Amino acid sequence: DGTALEDACKLCAATELELVLLTFADMDTKQSEEFVTAAMDGDAEKVESVLSAPYDPDVKNGRGHTALYQSSTKGHTQVVRLLLEARADPDVPVNQGVRPLMMASGLGHLETVRALCKAGANMEQIEDVNGNTALNLAAYHGRLDVLRFLVENGAQLHHRSMSGETCLNLAAQKAGADVVRYLLEQGLDMDAADNTRTSSLMLAARYGQVGAARVLLESGANKNLVDIAGATPLMLAAFQGHIEVIKLLLEASVEPDVVDTDGGTALYLASHEGKADVVRLLLQARANPDAATKRGTTGLMKASLNGHLGTVHLLLHADADQNRVTEAGSTALMMAAFEGHLEIVEALLDNGSRIDWADKEGHTRLMDSSTMDWADNEGTTALMEASQQGERNVVRLLLKPTCQYEFDEQER
Repeated sequence: DGTALEDACKLCAATELELVLLTFADMDTKQSEEFVTAAMDGDAEKVESVLSAPYDPDVKNGRGHTALYQSSTKGHTQVVRLLLEARADPDVPVNQGVRPLMMASGLGHLETVRALCKAGANMEQIEDVNGNTALNLAAYHGRLDVLRFLVENGAQLHHRSMSGETCLNLAAQKAGADVVRYLLEQGLDMDAADNTRTSSLMLAARYGQVGAARVLLESGANKNLVDIAGATPLMLAAFQGHIEVIKLLLEASVEPDVVDTDGGTALYLASHEGKADVVRLLLQARANPDAATKRGTTGLMKASLNGHLGTVHLLLHADADQNRVTEAGSTALMMAAFEGHLEIVEALLDNGSRIDWADKEGHTRLMDSSTMDWADNEGTTALMEASQQGERNVVRLLLKPTCQYEFDEQER
């Protein structure tokens, strides 16, 4: 690299003398591709042959990858050492600024990590867009042995990513109980949150990491924190359907009916997504089946709208109010009829849903899906609505004699 050598400097091998005396030979595109591929394949003999030419060890292929990056990614430590001995730069970034140490750390190649660090790889180099260090990636992917090595060699535990995540936040999403426990033992704040105020316990709940959630709860993590949208760990787990995490949280005596910024509860979110097992568990925990958002929408309405028949049955069995009306005047039956969910319409009717209510525009549930001749305030008939929606089976159901009788009785 042009550095003057002292007279007392000792060279240990003939290849070192060649590297000192010779300039790098030119490498064409084909040769660079073959060189990087050989490194990726762990072909130490071919890599050593190329380096003895000598060629620049930091040459990149057409995808912007170096031989050191590819061999580090694959954990080919022998090749990595050859490249480092040939003065490959351990911190040369490839696409998106990723360094060899980051890849080796995230993929758990401990011996490769050792070799890179011995060659002076910067443990604090960050990725461009995510802002994660090698330690962050080891934590996220659950590489406990790599994580320990980096910490013992001075890697900073308190670095945050661009989104404000600590390594504990990252570990809670994927790594598992052992890594979370290790990081807590290093003194990390268990309730530290990212830029959206999402804590490690919330992240464990969102991603269904039962082991991580258990360790955090046992360590005293705050189970009542809310994120920027007002969501609790229970809500995040309910929305994703992570039943085992929900059991843990309920055993820890979390309140099931806390509302987020929109007024939704864990039961509402689970009903929205049709997570029937979660709905059953929350109802057993005495969650309110009629809890509604600020717009008056209940879990039964969302389950009816989205076609979640099993969830509808559970909520009806829990005596959810099927005739409740939103601010816009809609009911669960109207929503199911509009979307053509025949079995749900039938279930609601069997449980006593009224079919004569009209919303604020004068639409009845029948108008949303049947051929009744009533017109709304704009003169639109149910036949017009039915034609537009094309829900023939719902029309037939709502025109059964029992429905017609109920409608006629209430019309009078």
